Amino acid sequence: MTLLYLAPEAMVRPLTGGRERARRVLRWLAARRPLHLAACADEAEARALEALAREAGLAGLTVLPYPAGWRGYGGLRGRVARLAREMAFTAVHCVGHELWAAAQRVPLGAGGRRVLELHDVPEHWRRGMDERSDAWQRQAVLKTLAAADDIIAVSDAERDLLRAWGCTARVQVAGNGVDLDYWGAVEAAEDAGPVMLFPAAFNWPPNEAAARALVEAVLPLVREQVPDATVRLAGRRPGPGVRALADRPRVELLADVEDMRPLFARARLIVVPTRAEGGTRLKILQAMAAGRAVVSTPEGASGLGLMAGRDLVVAPLVEAFAGEAARLLMDTEAREALVNAGQAAARRFGWETVLGALDDVYPAAA
Repeated sequence: MTLLYLAPEAMVRPLTGGRERARRVLRWLAARRPLHLAACADEAEARALEALAREAGLAGLTVLPYPAGWRGYGGLRGRVARLAREMAFTAVHCVGHELWAAAQRVPLGAGGRRVLELHDVPEHWRRGMDERSDAWQRQAVLKTLAAADDIIAVSDAERDLLRAWGCTARVQVAGNGVDLDYWGAVEAAEDAGPVMLFPAAFNWPPNEAAARALVEAVLPLVREQVPDATVRLAGRRPGPGVRALADRPRVELLADVEDMRPLFARARLIVVPTRAEGGTRLKILQAMAAGRAVVSTPEGASGLGLMAGRDLVVAPLVEAFAGEAARLLMDTEAREALVNAGQAAARRFGWETVLGALDDVYPAAA
C-alpha cells in the first residue's frame, strides 16, 4: 500500500533549506515503501519534479497549483480529497502546516497514520498559544495538533515546546542534516576579500528582515574596522525590499542561485543574522561542512546543539554581531580554528544518520 507525501512547494532547484530537507525525506521514505508525491509546482518545477519522481522510483506524482487568492492552501483540500478517493493510501505524510487541512481530508484504512512534519513551529501557532491569547485560539492550535498521529520536529527544543503546550500526538525528533560529500567538496577559492555571505530564501519575511538588519545596521559597523567589507545576499525569490538593498555601497545580490557552493568558496564568513526562532538552519550545517566560518545570532543557531565559540561564533544583533564579524574577517587564525571545529561537528549531521529517527515513525514498509 502507498504513502501519500504532501508538500507545499516543489523540492527542486534552487534548493532552500526547506526544499532540501523535503527532498531528502522524500528519497529516504521512497527507498523503503511505495510513495505518491503531491506537491505544488509551477510549469518549470513540474518538469523537474517528473525527473525526480523517475529517479527516486516514486509510485506516482500529482502536481498541484500554487494557491492564489484569499483561500490559500486551504483551497487545495478538494483536489487532495479527490486524489485520495481515486487511490488507497495507508498513511499521509504532510510537510509543513500549509497542507495539513488537506491531509486531514485523506481517508485512511485501519492502522493508517497521519504524520505532520514541521520544519519549524509556525509563528501563528506560537502567538495562538501565548498566555495572552484567547482560550479558543489555544484550543484551535491544540485541535490542529491532535489531528496528527505523529509529529516530526527538527529539534529537542521544538519537541519540548509542543509537549509543554499539551500536544497529545506522539512527537519524534528527526533533525536537519547535510550532504557531507556535496558540501565537503567545496574548496576555498582565491581570496575575494572580506566577503560576508548571507544565503537565504528571501521570500520568507524573517529572512528579508535579517537581510535588512545586516545591510543597514551590521555592515556600517563592520566597515568602521574593515572598510572594504562586503555583504553578498544570495538566495531564492528576493522581493523589492531585498532588491533595493543591493543599491547600497558594498552590497551584492544574487537571485535564485542554482549551486551555492562557488559562493561559499569565495566568502570569508557565512553570516546568519536572523531574529526569528523556530526550526534549525541547514545553511549553518552546509557552511561548516564546506569549511566556512559562521557567525550567527542565538536564534539562528538554536536547536543544533553546537558549541558557541568552538564550532561557530554566536552573537546577538547588532553591535556584538558586527564586532565578531569584523574580528573574524581580519583574523585568519581564528577563522581556521572555527573551520576545523565546524567540519568535525558537521560529521554528526549526515542525512542518513539524522533521518534514521524516522524508523520510529515508519517502523516497517506499508
